[in-house]
Amino acid sequence: MQTSQRHQSLSIIAATAYVVGIAACFMLDDPRLRYPSFVGGQALASAGFLSILALRPHGRSLLVWIGIGVGLKVWALQLSPAFSDDVFRYLYEGKIVLWGGLSFPFQHPPADAPSLGVPAAFMDHAWLRINHSELATIYPPLSLLVFGFSAVLTGLSGGSQLWVLKAILLSFDLLIWRLLHRLHPLSGLFWGLCPLTIFEVSREGHVDVLSALGLTIGALGCLRHRPTHGYLGWFLAAGAKLNGLLMVPLALRITRRGSWLIIPCLALIVAPYLYAEHQATSGLAAYTTRWRSGDGAYVIVLEGATRLLGGEWLRLNLWGAYVTITRHQLARVMIAALFLAVYGKVLVSAHGQSLRNIPSLGGFLIVVLLLLSPTLHPWYLIWTIPFVAIDHFYGRSAAVWLILCAPLLHHPAWMELRDGYWRHLPLVQAIIHVPAWILLIKDDYSLEPARQTR
Repeated sequence: MQTSQRHQSLSIIAATAYVVGIAACFMLDDPRLRYPSFVGGQALASAGFLSILALRPHGRSLLVWIGIGVGLKVWALQLSPAFSDDVFRYLYEGKIVLWGGLSFPFQHPPADAPSLGVPAAFMDHAWLRINHSELATIYPPLSLLVFGFSAVLTGLSGGSQLWVLKAILLSFDLLIWRLLHRLHPLSGLFWGLCPLTIFEVSREGHVDVLSALGLTIGALGCLRHRPTHGYLGWFLAAGAKLNGLLMVPLALRITRRGSWLIIPCLALIVAPYLYAEHQATSGLAAYTTRWRSGDGAYVIVLEGATRLLGGEWLRLNLWGAYVTITRHQLARVMIAALFLAVYGKVLVSAHGQSLRNIPSLGGFLIVVLLLLSPTLHPWYLIWTIPFVAIDHFYGRSAAVWLILCAPLLHHPAWMELRDGYWRHLPLVQAIIHVPAWILLIKDDYSLEPARQTR
């Protein structure tokens, strides 16, 4: 009896911390301006979230939490994006895909709209808020089709395209919850109640949830020994954010079943790029060579590259032609080489393993990719949540730490408002990255997946 009362008391405390923390963040007039309060609310919500999972709700209490989670997601749907302008590019590209075709966003950046005869109605408040409008799209075809679908539904309903698009993304969110719930209720609860999904999907409206849906389908397909479903999931993820392509060689290393899907799926993803010709990857190239945000290991590699070059750049005479190498170019090549070395080790270890081990290996690879990347936005961590929810894997603890620290990655937006320019605080970056690497290394150094727990 005392145990039951204690459990009920802890549940009430956890529920209060979780709901109050999220509600406090929702009620801030501007989370960027009130950033310390936002971080405090997120910390309270995260503490409640972890406590809820530790209490392992079931039966009626589980249904209550499902209702609370859905209610908070719908509440967030009504709120304006606070930290990111990405969704405004989604809105414009959704309309432009219907007007100019699927290849148009790859060929023409939004800033060129006035000179291209784009309808004036498309150059609305969303168009004005597009970040880096001088760059063409970086989003793969499936994401663009979702944006276009939101424009179609908006035309049919006469509502707000922002609300319609966020509602579509919320439907993907709830589908992931349903799929994970069928595997295990706590797996579904980890996704559904995670503060990161509520803020970055329902409020900010990031399309990364579509990629997470593909990763979830692929992982569940492998767990159930259905490689065809696995490949479909990986390519669904790749059609939204390209990250699903990491999983395809892993699957091929273990089994050839279902591999007939690779060619047609790749063709569907690549076709719009080929049609757009030389402009197709201009936006993606700018992103991979110029973007830097939330990085950790890259700071150290960049310092090493600077020392190797003896400064910001070095001009070399290669076979009679002068080539200038910058420290950022060299650092990105070094980072790519590091990741490929890890990826190669994982591929070697995958030989002879069960298909059920792919989620463990894939989750590890995504964690390493994000830790090494020059760009780590909070919404990228959505990719890791299905793997954490599904299985225990080498690097899982690092993924959980990053998920909980995700709100700290928004701090440059606060610094920009406070000081007038975008900058990162080294201490905050260290708080995010150093424990993540320690947790990654702390696990037994083996790429053999941990025992299956479900």
